[in-house]
Amino acid sequence: MKFSTNSKVLGMALESVATALPRSTVMPILSYILFEQEDDGYLRLTASDLDSTIVERVPVHFQTEPTVPGRRIAVPGSYLLSTVRNLGDVPIDFEADENFALTVRAGPGQYQLSGLDGADYPILPTQGEMEPHFVIARSVLTKAVEKAGFAVSTSKQGSALSGILFQMFPDHLRLVGTDSVRLVLFKALEVPCREEGKWVLPVGGLKGLTRMSGGEYCRVTMGKEHATFDFDTSRLVTRVMDAPFPNYEAVLPKDNERTLRANRELFWAATRRTMPFAGSAANQIRLDIKDGELKISAEDIERAHKAFELIPCEFEDKEDSDGTLVLAYNSKYLLGVLQHLESEEVVFEVGNPEWAGTMRPAINYPGEDLLMLLMPVMLRKYSS
Repeated sequence: MKFSTNSKVLGMALESVATALPRSTVMPILSYILFEQEDDGYLRLTASDLDSTIVERVPVHFQTEPTVPGRRIAVPGSYLLSTVRNLGDVPIDFEADENFALTVRAGPGQYQLSGLDGADYPILPTQGEMEPHFVIARSVLTKAVEKAGFAVSTSKQGSALSGILFQMFPDHLRLVGTDSVRLVLFKALEVPCREEGKWVLPVGGLKGLTRMSGGEYCRVTMGKEHATFDFDTSRLVTRVMDAPFPNYEAVLPKDNERTLRANRELFWAATRRTMPFAGSAANQIRLDIKDGELKISAEDIERAHKAFELIPCEFEDKEDSDGTLVLAYNSKYLLGVLQHLESEEVVFEVGNPEWAGTMRPAINYPGEDLLMLLMPVMLRKYSS
């Protein structure tokens, strides 16, 4: 195989497929990227950890000699990526001999690597050509995955809580992530689906979506065992998790009578500054609402540290109470929710202080509906 291309073009494809390279594996060849020559003048790059697979197609100029059509060569992924990443934007020549010895030439430099026979690369899952279940804008898909993935559990690997629920309706698509303390519900309101259904996909298998090339829209096909995300010149295939997702609708509060509205940036910044005073054990942020002000406070009782900040807010109580409310949340989780809402103002709805509260942007982006749920923590008695 012998071809020439631009280092920047090849580097972007390598960066994309490299997200599927396993950190450790009992199959050494999986740490390699498979190069395949296609008949239409494209180079096909593939990487996989067997749970997820990413494919990129790059236009290159193949040389007639000694190129052998259909040859498949496995190249050491991390070495080649590190080399190409640091070349800048220059022409690059790639050559592999019959013993899979690789030579990369760029400018005054020459780099030699040892490859493997691509015929030894494992057969990867495919779904064939199927009608997609839905077509979604790249920007909406990556945003939805990022939002829902924020709430996914990192400690319950293998369970449905470590995945993102894709729930399809005739008129819209939902993505849900939860770790039983946080929950994110993202509705893509302008994405009609071919049929109704539920699929849980591992969040790790979707991480490569942000780097994939080839077009602004993605065609998504769900199968019994695998899901496929197709762009014009790239594809991601990830396994479907065989685990039931919890009934998230059952935990969404339906009768929260109290509504708090505040500037998100002020709320987030005050939480971030008081957060270190919460202490590593309790890690509790307390919210006191009174007379149009929100008091954000934290206290480390063991070290006798404490802090508070006041920000303006609007508070409405449909039960006509005295206009006060005291809440407590895990400071790390509260900060994360505020960071991911991305709006000028946030609306916080809560009923009983011991119930889950919901937070949402005061104004959603067109075609989107974002809701986040956060469970409270037991309110500690602060020193006066």
